[in-house]
Amino acid sequence: MNDLPASKTITVVLFLTLSFSFLATRLVPVFAASSSNIVATDSNQVVGVSSLGSPSLSSPNGQNLFEDSFGKFIAIYIDYAGRVSVTYANSNPLSTGSWASAVKSPGNTVYTYPAGILVNSTSLRIVAANITGSGIASPGTIVDIPVTIQRGSGNNIIGVSFQTITILDSSRFAQFPTAILAHNGDVIAGWNWFNVTTIVKTARWNHLTGSWTGLSGIGSGPDSALLDTTSHSVMYPSMIERQDNFKLYVVGDYNDSGPSNISFNTAAFNGTAWAWDTQNLAYETGASHGIEDAASLAWDPVKSLVVVADRISGENKYSVFTLNNLDSKIHIDTPTFPASTLNHGSITVNATSGDYYLFFINAGTDKGTGNVAYSKSPSGSSNWNSPLTTIDSSTNNRGLSLRRTGGDPTIDLLYENEATVPATIRMARVSAGFLTPALVADFAVTPAVPNPGQPATFTAAISGGLTPYTYTWNFGDGSVGSGPSPTHTFLITGKYNVRLNVTDNTGTKATVQHGMVASSVSFQFAEAGDWDSNSHTTANWQSISTSGVNFTLALGDFLYNLPTTQQQQQSWCNSFKASTPGGNVEILIGNHETFEDNMTSGGGSINKFILYCPFTLGSYTGTYGFQYYFDYPAVAPLARFIMIDPAVWLGNTTGTRVMYGNGSPGQQWVAAQINNARAIGIPWIIVATHKDCFSAGVESCETGDHFTNFLMNMGVDLVLQGHDHDYQRSKQLI
Repeated sequence: MNDLPASKTITVVLFLTLSFSFLATRLVPVFAASSSNIVATDSNQVVGVSSLGSPSLSSPNGQNLFEDSFGKFIAIYIDYAGRVSVTYANSNPLSTGSWASAVKSPGNTVYTYPAGILVNSTSLRIVAANITGSGIASPGTIVDIPVTIQRGSGNNIIGVSFQTITILDSSRFAQFPTAILAHNGDVIAGWNWFNVTTIVKTARWNHLTGSWTGLSGIGSGPDSALLDTTSHSVMYPSMIERQDNFKLYVVGDYNDSGPSNISFNTAAFNGTAWAWDTQNLAYETGASHGIEDAASLAWDPVKSLVVVADRISGENKYSVFTLNNLDSKIHIDTPTFPASTLNHGSITVNATSGDYYLFFINAGTDKGTGNVAYSKSPSGSSNWNSPLTTIDSSTNNRGLSLRRTGGDPTIDLLYENEATVPATIRMARVSAGFLTPALVADFAVTPAVPNPGQPATFTAAISGGLTPYTYTWNFGDGSVGSGPSPTHTFLITGKYNVRLNVTDNTGTKATVQHGMVASSVSFQFAEAGDWDSNSHTTANWQSISTSGVNFTLALGDFLYNLPTTQQQQQSWCNSFKASTPGGNVEILIGNHETFEDNMTSGGGSINKFILYCPFTLGSYTGTYGFQYYFDYPAVAPLARFIMIDPAVWLGNTTGTRVMYGNGSPGQQWVAAQINNARAIGIPWIIVATHKDCFSAGVESCETGDHFTNFLMNMGVDLVLQGHDHDYQRSKQLI
């Protein structure tokens, strides 16, 4: 529960039928390591198009496996129908049954080559190619697909929901996207555009404005990082950002009709944006062709080097070179391995030892399937282990994607096994000694809701990275600060976005932003359901009139007369509003305002009650009377009231009930409002329904166990209910 200081109290005046519940969260144990596991069983195997490989995992630098700051795992892949699929594991990701059923992108849109970015603990963005109507070998459009991550007890992931997409390139000539998360929280995306001429385009998503622009931050169109007007062949881009000076690198590798070159460009960071320099289309020569041989990039934090790996044309060996902050190149190429054709080479670095790991699909033929293997270079030298170490001896594997986030002391990877149709996505793990945990920043403020003019203390909570840390604060009112625990005073009532930037001893940066409220306001409200119109109702109205409440919530079943006339509904609203200060009565549908009970027991029409008891507190979002929310007070709100209609019939059969079970649109809507309220710093989150589940009365759990568990996992502060004709109140559950 979010505790509110005494000076920011919310008083609830209880009448008639009320169930009143506080919710809290539980912690779960962390997991131990294992070796390999099936992540999903419905992947899109590419039958007869082996030259492209898997549309899930072949995209260069496609970051499709993540470990978040809470130790939970997330995977992205394309299913057999071409839908983007997101799954997650809250326990050991190598244990059978640990991965949840995947959540699919809506509709029938066909996607390929998803490049996922874990922006923060509640936000995932997927830059993908949309090739509806063309087939996986064809170019299409590039889209940004935001995904919201819903958290519950112990910061477990309890669901994900797809949000509205943004089209980044609608040309129908775009393909092969890649994306990275920059040091400042922005997303940098790149993709190939090919129509005789080939271009690598780049765009930037500003995490503060929520909009896409060019890399420089000017204009809405993408920039050109690489341009080849002569070779007439597709280019596969990969990108990385240095962690010492935040320079961007883009590397392009050609398809089979192009030259055996690696193209190259850099973009310097000027403190707010990037700008591409002069390209070099023959930066390296003798490179292999094809997406299965596209260049792989990694960051070496021990030596502060960018590491590039690319297969040498016609050979079972890799060109590996490093770049320092002056872009000086040093080759540490591998030997020729005593193996079959090596595809999908991907390189990573142990952040503590500086050992390099180069993973492959050891295939019998170029562009084919094979076993999963790797070679290790101790301390990033040219002394590569040979022969290769096999991870998965099956010869039906294709595509590799290394985990890019998280502090687990392992190297984890995804690949596709095409022994079956649909194919399976598998996760493998290589023990690689201790990896420096990812730098994660958070902070708390005391008091949680300071008065204007009252000093507030901000306390940073930092994990991972390498100490010592440096701290910079932006308090959202034009003031800045430094240090791990600064004090700041907000002068006026309002909502503020406070941002903390942390830099560790290696130059790695982490950013976190929370909304908060400064206010000295307090308010009271009354709530009940099942009112009717009799002497008891009148007595309650009289009590409300002298209670000093700011508003009253009427949670369904307003009348029981049969028949209930329009005049009776208007009279009920007028009488109720006359008894409530300011006439502020806000309503929510019950079963007696619908066909469910109105035809047998009376009650009237919800539409008439909405007409005669309109919303009076300013603005709301949603459908008033059914599913909506409002914040109170309107300026610097202390509480969000989420009014919903689970289990209430909206027609003449039980099949018209609106249910809020796992994965339902209703539950996703509620989760979005809860997450939004927390993001902007509203201290209290209150959910109101007519039908109940928390009850010691005669009614059953009509809203559903799944929805009840969802509210608990989301850490809702207060649940208000009607329906059961008695008085109930509970305390904090756990």
